[in-house]
Amino acid sequence: MYAVWKFPLVIDDYQEIEMPSLSKVLTVQTQGETPCIFALCETTIPHKVKRVFRIAGTGHPIDNVEVASSDYIGTFQQFDGGLVFHVFEVKGDEKKVIQSQLNASAEPIVTERYARLCA
Repeated sequence: MYAVWKFPLVIDDYQEIEMPSLSKVLTVQTQGETPCIFALCETTIPHKVKRVFRIAGTGHPIDNVEVASSDYIGTFQQFDGGLVFHVFEVKGDEKKVIQSQLNASAEPIVTERYARLCA
């Protein structure tokens, strides 16, 4: 049995999201003010995998290696279009590098402009 599940995002450069192993990411949208990834998930599969997502604001630099090893998911806006973010799923060897960095850091890396708007 399949169902569409939502996975809330944090406005951060990178993050891991655990979802069923055969999940298909459909889109990214905001629900209220919370950005969420929506995925088609097989609800009977107990095995879950950690997937890595990259959020980049419009005009923010994205490494060449990340571009080559990422799939574009979608774009969402915050603050009535004042901030626009683009979501990518990081794959392959680059995913392993980012996962090790995420596991080593306890603090999320929040973009400075977003932090000022939220204050």
